[in-house]
Amino acid sequence: MNMNPCQEYKVCVRSGASWRDYSRIRLRISVGKPYHEGAKLQAVVDWINKNPNITEVQVCVSDFLQRHNLIAYGEDEERASYMALLAGTSWMERNESILSGLQPKWSFTRWADWFGTDEFHEIHVAILRLEADDPAFKEKLNLDASSLARRKKLRDELIPKDLVQHSYKFVTEELAVFAMQSRHFPAAEVCPGTSLDAVKYLYGKNLPEILIPLKTRYIVRINFERRYLASAPSDRAFTAHIS
Repeated sequence: MNMNPCQEYKVCVRSGASWRDYSRIRLRISVGKPYHEGAKLQAVVDWINKNPNITEVQVCVSDFLQRHNLIAYGEDEERASYMALLAGTSWMERNESILSGLQPKWSFTRWADWFGTDEFHEIHVAILRLEADDPAFKEKLNLDASSLARRKKLRDELIPKDLVQHSYKFVTEELAVFAMQSRHFPAAEVCPGTSLDAVKYLYGKNLPEILIPLKTRYIVRINFERRYLASAPSDRAFTAHIS
C-alpha cells in the first residue's frame, strides 16, 4: 500500500543567529499574511519550544495598523478601523489553539495597546521631525511607502491613487510603535518579512534618545521549508495537512 506524504514546515533562520543570546522573543503578526497562519505558525511555535533559552514570548498583533490599507481602498476611517480590529480578533481566536502550545510564558498585545498613547504621539512627532530634517531618511520612508504599489504593479493589480499616501502614514506609525515595543519589551523580533529601508537607514545614526530603540532592535529573519513525513496507512483516503 502506498503512503501519501504529509506536508509540514520547519523554520530556518535566514539572519540573526545571535537570537540565542535573548531569552525573550517578539512575534510580529501582520494580520492577513499566510505565513502567520496555520502550519507555518505552528512551525514557529515548534521552533520556539525546541529552544529552552527562550523564557517569554510576546505576540504583537498588528491589526489596527491595517486600517490605512483599507482607507486607501475606499473605506471611511470608522469602518476601516472596525474592520481592522475585527480581523485582529478573528486572527487571535483562529490561532489561539496553536499559540497555546507555546511552552514559555506568552502574551498578546494588539496595535491599539500602543497607538494613541501620549508616548506614541511623542515618538511619532520625533519621527516626523527627523523626516523634515533629514532628506535621506524621508527618501527611505518614500521607498517603503511605495513598495506595496510596486509589488501590485508587478502583479498587474489595481493600485488606488492614494495608496502611497496612506502607506506613508502606515510606515511612520509602524516605526513609532516599533520604538515603543523595543523600549518596553527588549527582545529578539522574529518575522518572515523584509526590513524597512527606513529602519536600516537609522542603524548607526545619531538619533534623539526617544528614537534610539529603533536602532537597537534585534531582528531574526526566518523562512519556512517543507518537510515530508509519511502518513499512517489507511484503507481510506489520506488527509494531507497543508497550510
